[in-house]
Amino acid sequence: MQYGFKDEEVSLGPGDTLYFDGLAAHSVRNPTEQPARLFKVYLLRPTE
Repeated sequence: MQYGFKDEEVSLGPGDTLYFDGLAAHSVRNPTEQPARLFKVYLLRPTE
């Protein structure tokens, strides 16, 4: 999997993790022909 951010791209392999501010513009893609699984966890900020 590859996560794209404004100025960089991060490659992830099996078992890798990535933590970032989800409010930042980002994209995710699978650059291979192989199936991939992605598990996301969202931590929401409390609002007033």
